[in-house]
Amino acid sequence: MGRAVPRSLGHTQHMRIAAVAVDVALPHLDRTFDYRVPAELESQIVVGQRVRVRFAGRIVSGFVMRLHDDTSHATVDIRSLVSPTVVLPPAMGALVRAVADRYASTFADVVRFVVPPRHGKAEAAALAADPPATSAAVGIAGPLQAVRGIPAFLERAGRGESVAACLEIPAALQLPETVAGLAAAALAAGSVIIVAPDARDVERIRGALKTLGIAAIVMQAGDGPAARQRAFTASSRATGNVIVGTRSAVFAPVSGRGTTIVVGDGNDALVEPHSPGWHAREVALLRNSTHGWSSLFVARHRSVELQALIDQGAVKSLAWPVDRWRALSVRVEAVPERLDDADPLLRQLRIPPSVFRAIRDALTRGSVVLSVPQRGYITSVRCSGCRELARCTRCSGPIAIAAAGEQPRCTLCGFAGWQCPWCNGTQVRHQGIGSERTREELGRAFPNVPVRVVDAEHPLDRVPDSPQVLLVTPGAEPDGRVPLAVVLDADAVLGRHDLSASIEAARRWSEVAALVEAGGRMLVVGASTAPAVQALVRSDPAGLAAHELRERGVVGLPPALHAVVVEAPAGSTAAMEIAEAASGSSVLGPVRSGEGQRWIILHRELQPLTTAVRSVLAKRSASKTIVGVGVRIDPLELAT
Repeated sequence: MGRAVPRSLGHTQHMRIAAVAVDVALPHLDRTFDYRVPAELESQIVVGQRVRVRFAGRIVSGFVMRLHDDTSHATVDIRSLVSPTVVLPPAMGALVRAVADRYASTFADVVRFVVPPRHGKAEAAALAADPPATSAAVGIAGPLQAVRGIPAFLERAGRGESVAACLEIPAALQLPETVAGLAAAALAAGSVIIVAPDARDVERIRGALKTLGIAAIVMQAGDGPAARQRAFTASSRATGNVIVGTRSAVFAPVSGRGTTIVVGDGNDALVEPHSPGWHAREVALLRNSTHGWSSLFVARHRSVELQALIDQGAVKSLAWPVDRWRALSVRVEAVPERLDDADPLLRQLRIPPSVFRAIRDALTRGSVVLSVPQRGYITSVRCSGCRELARCTRCSGPIAIAAAGEQPRCTLCGFAGWQCPWCNGTQVRHQGIGSERTREELGRAFPNVPVRVVDAEHPLDRVPDSPQVLLVTPGAEPDGRVPLAVVLDADAVLGRHDLSASIEAARRWSEVAALVEAGGRMLVVGASTAPAVQALVRSDPAGLAAHELRERGVVGLPPALHAVVVEAPAGSTAAMEIAEAASGSSVLGPVRSGEGQRWIILHRELQPLTTAVRSVLAKRSASKTIVGVGVRIDPLELAT
């Protein structure tokens, strides 16, 4: 425990002492500091309140973590009480500390995601309102009754055991309704927090809960200050309620027993982009330890990280009976991209003749979804002469074509005078075909059918009643069902320079498969023998995750090993200091990263890595040599 600088050594009367975690994110100051509770606040101060204190010559915010009567040394008085409301009860304080330790960060860096900036008016209104009404539990119904592990999971959670499980959802079931049904059943074990990837998922799940008669509290980081304060205060008073929100909802200050349901843990939207880069899955598991909660991971796919936790025994897989899983899955066919005999228009479309006929036939029964991997027109080009990928000769950014008739231009700096540095050529060959270019070509192939792009800029809530061709980019899938879905450019998706390319492709395509109606089918064009495609054909997400984990274990890559990515100025010794402190680690790099360099440090155990990082960063912070050094623990992508 640290000591605050004394304000008055002559002040000797007996006073209670508050251990305060100050809002200072410097690693070498990541501890509590003692402050005296002045007489006028002694009857008001309790653990978990936000206070204002003087620290290093400034007035800063802090949180009361403990109260004690040790008066063996003089300390500074607490300046003021921000609000009488307890915003960080002991269990939440323990969770913040656990997350900070897990990601080798500081308490102050994590607590800002937990407690929103105070909005006094909204807080007062929320406190004046009645506490949220308790929602009644609803038993498991429908196809989920076939999963024998669900009742056992709920029974253990109801007894207060900290258990973790995962459940894959077949394509025939609607994900929002399934999650809502699981949450309604989990209410028998206490409160429920549902963490979803984005606001659209949150709204869909909230609607499904409303259908079951459950009014959920919504928590989203993107809401305004007043809305965030109202949701935060309401959830802190909730007992036997459902809280649904995006990734920050995993920190909802709910007391008592409960269950956290994380939807789609493989989605990168569940990773906080700002330091320390925590993942909602890991926070949910840590909450099990600090709160005595349980965790349920629900998705249409299985992430490699979740498979590693299953192999370690930390998470139990809730398996479907094989016959029920197959009955609820969609028929998927892999189609080789053989275009030699196709006419020129189909070659431009990257559509084999058999797939073209299937699309034409399906349009007589409804709309057709074509999944394209990227937005835009021509997203990348190659030199027509030497086939080298075109990069900007000024800034090395990617070269693309924004619209029909425009010349190739750098997407970063806008430079348009590209010339190949290898052969001096100026003509380009189209490489990455975006949704807008595909729309143009499909319009010529199907002149009497509307062709529509569906993406973040052009969202679509539901599949239209009249037949249309819907070009859907990942994450923009509408509600509804179609007789046929087609995945284009499978090779391009699987060929990304990304450790998770295969498992991410399967995640995206499983969302497309969920759009197919009973009796329909999905066609995957290209890469017909790839493990990700074959896993879809077999409807085997667990098998693909296990395969990917084995492959990474052979070459010693996460999650078989834990990783620390260090970015620092060229010549920095920070990475090597961490590697030396974490005995038994291996180092990859350095490689160029922006204006600095990047190192990857690998170790079989997490704790030696985080201990080493915290030690090195604390020393550098104290000596003021930490500027420019960035660290991420187990990031989703090793290469950026």
